[in-house]
Amino acid sequence: MATILRHLLTTGWSLTLSTNIGRRKGDKDTLFFHRSDPDPSAVVCSISFHGFDKMRLIGAPPQLHDAVDGAVRKSWKKVQDKNMKLGHPEWKLKGLPWWPSGDEEMVKSRILMARVFEAARGVGFDVYGGFQMTRGTKSDVVT
Repeated sequence: MATILRHLLTTGWSLTLSTNIGRRKGDKDTLFFHRSDPDPSAVVCSISFHGFDKMRLIGAPPQLHDAVDGAVRKSWKKVQDKNMKLGHPEWKLKGLPWWPSGDEEMVKSRILMARVFEAARGVGFDVYGGFQMTRGTKSDVVT
């Protein structure tokens, strides 16, 4: 998806909105774009929050890897593992941050996400959009 978004940016199309306008089981997010100036130097990467406890950084440069790793380890004291999956860094977090059972866990997972986005911004990256992608009707979310 990052490759598609980058291509659109370089050819003069910017993301305006991503939203889920349907409520049926299996519905997907809809992306809306607007015409803009082409940005041939655009760098687009993805952060995937998937399963119940994993986060993967896809297509990111090394300085973003380091910034995100620092934010994860500072904000989520219970990092079980960090591996390279399919050539991309993936963190396995203790607990169920993407499927919290209570308000406190929900707040902690949102703080983690905010710290990750803050760290990315600190090295020159902004959140461009967020959307849910699934395979079929499964609950394996990739954002």
